[in-house]
Amino acid sequence: MGTEEFNLNGRLVRCLHCAKLYTAKAKTGCCSEECKKARKKDKEEQYNKNNRELIRKSISKYAQRNKKKINAKAKANYHIKIFKGQICEFKYCKDLATEKHHEDYDKPFAVRFYCRKHHKFIGRKDD
Repeated sequence: MGTEEFNLNGRLVRCLHCAKLYTAKAKTGCCSEECKKARKKDKEEQYNKNNRELIRKSISKYAQRNKKKINAKAKANYHIKIFKGQICEFKYCKDLATEKHHEDYDKPFAVRFYCRKHHKFIGRKDD
């Protein structure tokens, strides 16, 4: 066994994702970006598994409060496609448009096309 690290229970401590040894006390060792992302995903999956009813209720509440928004998005997603090479409509932006924006949910087919960065910016500005 040699210079392997053990946790307080005397068990060998390895990363579940890359199987590298690390010290449980200091939490140092492997911790590559891939392992961090994988651990975060595992935590999210575990939370979702343990809180299904809570998540279902919150989704239901959101749907009740935002009926117009959900209907407008569904209609726009079905009828209006973002074409390859579509440019963001924000002034002076030359990035590719990846998202649709509704200025008025009563008009589901009146959408504008923005890149992710500017769509987030416009969403904050509207609030």
